[in-house]
Amino acid sequence: MNAKLWTVLLAMGCAKGSDSGSILASYEPEESPYLGGWPFNSDKDELGNPSWETEGSVGTQLPRFVGVDQYGDEVELYDFAGHGVPVVLDLGTIYCAPCQSIAAYLSDGDTSHLMWDREGDGDYQYYPWWKPEYEGLRQMVLDGDIFWITVLFNDSASGPSGQQECATWHEQFPNDRIPVLADTNLELKTWLGIESYPTLNLVNSDMVLDIHSTGGPFDVFRYLGEQM
Repeated sequence: MNAKLWTVLLAMGCAKGSDSGSILASYEPEESPYLGGWPFNSDKDELGNPSWETEGSVGTQLPRFVGVDQYGDEVELYDFAGHGVPVVLDLGTIYCAPCQSIAAYLSDGDTSHLMWDREGDGDYQYYPWWKPEYEGLRQMVLDGDIFWITVLFNDSASGPSGQQECATWHEQFPNDRIPVLADTNLELKTWLGIESYPTLNLVNSDMVLDIHSTGGPFDVFRYLGEQM
């Protein structure tokens, strides 16, 4: 629920316990100002404001990234801090087939999305970064054991990624637990030094990089597999 929408509904008398406002009866605006229901951290300012002039590396704190999501809200990454849950940053592009494969699996749980015909001879195998023992990953996302955030960027001449790309991605690969954010100005991509995709990074509940990669999901998948 968007905080602005909540204010409008209050003014209209729609959140006063009537049948029309029953869905809102248990809603507390301070819990989530986002239409997507993403977590909110009222203490995020205590984490400071690290500079984008630094470079991403293990042990460094992520700058305060804000990206528009699939619903049109500007979402601050620091709202995912302070909940005692690690955050996976899944960076990729709308035209990246392996990125789409991960998103498809996280959407419906079908691991066949993660197989490819590398030689074009009909011999489908899992992508080299995926193992069958990682199959519980989607359930970890659904159970809230990790926050998974998809970040789309575009560094080609066709223009930057924006809200429409995020909305389209969510329509193709729906998962209501996953925010899809646009890195329109390539801030996060540049800070992390992303060279290929899909690339996964992992930050802890203090927004400090615990696993840093400039290319590939190997390290984060391996870590998450050990948590299952």
